[in-house]
Amino acid sequence: MTFCVAFTVAIGTSVGSGAISLKKALVIAAVFEMLGATTMGSLVSATIKSAIISPEHPLFDANPALFALGMFSAVASSSLWLLFASFLGLPVSTTHTIIGGILAFASLEAGWQAINLAKVINIVLSWVVSPALGGLLAFLLYGSIHLFILKAVDPYGRAMALLPLYYAGSVAVLVGIVAQAVATLVSKSPWALAIAFGGTALIALATGLVTKWALVPWLRRRDL
Repeated sequence: MTFCVAFTVAIGTSVGSGAISLKKALVIAAVFEMLGATTMGSLVSATIKSAIISPEHPLFDANPALFALGMFSAVASSSLWLLFASFLGLPVSTTHTIIGGILAFASLEAGWQAINLAKVINIVLSWVVSPALGGLLAFLLYGSIHLFILKAVDPYGRAMALLPLYYAGSVAVLVGIVAQAVATLVSKSPWALAIAFGGTALIALATGLVTKWALVPWLRRRDL
């Protein structure tokens, strides 16, 4: 499953757009797919393994091997479909696929009463909201670039001036998501979240300063 995610999502878009080479994409995916799985994977795994259908359902509680076999079947069938879809060049979703497999297994073996329909509805709603929200954020981000950089009298100079801000903002979002997830797993104290977001702010600030003092001067020298 990880193989499918890495090669159909992370690598496909980066290499296909020409942003980075296949060799670089493989190295980046090997590192950050592992980091993502180890730092945030448990949150998604908890939803997949017990929030949609419960292993404590009477049928599965009496026969744990049946639950394990059903989950294995869902993962195996999802992996095969993702490989086939990737071969055909179809942009399918790993999450949609695995949840569909779990719902099929649970409905056939234990009936729909074994499924947490409220949780499934929330997941389906997230599938609708996520593309819309992603499109809105992309519109706002590109709109800011178009307005403040591309339409400026000196686009290059404006880009160099705003690059630290964009880098710091990007790092703040990415690090903040991971830090929030890790803080939630490590401690239930509200101080854990405060420390996580405080650390995120410091890392974002450091990123902006390093970009301004090191990366921007290097880019200007390179482009001379």
